[in-house]
Amino acid sequence: MTDTLQDHADPTLHKGEPLIQMTDVGKTYGAIRALSGINLQVNAGEVTCVLGDNGAGKSTLIKIMAGLHPHSEGTLKVDGQDVKFGSPREALDHGIAIHVWETRHGSLRIDTPADALSAGESLRRLTLRA
Repeated sequence: MTDTLQDHADPTLHKGEPLIQMTDVGKTYGAIRALSGINLQVNAGEVTCVLGDNGAGKSTLIKIMAGLHPHSEGTLKVDGQDVKFGSPREALDHGIAIHVWETRHGSLRIDTPADALSAGESLRRLTLRA
């Protein structure tokens, strides 16, 4: 059985509507500040990329959205409602899950915007063959 986007898409959503909004989100681990002042909006029907150097906090940001780590400051809204996920299950109940794309050769390494474009093209080719 093959799922399609229509099998899972919310028919009430319109392109450009905010799905996830982060305002001044931060994360600390004791005295260590991993993130601060993050402002991000993910809209329906759009692709959002999180791009940065190693150690910039990309994984921490995604883990906050996916419920693996709670944010320490700021606000996280999903579909306009303030949330603070306590688990990945809570995030999933709001339609949020993460998937790490790995190939048989390991994770995709993206160091520059050009690498991101190249990786996107490679993923399209792999998906078409799958």
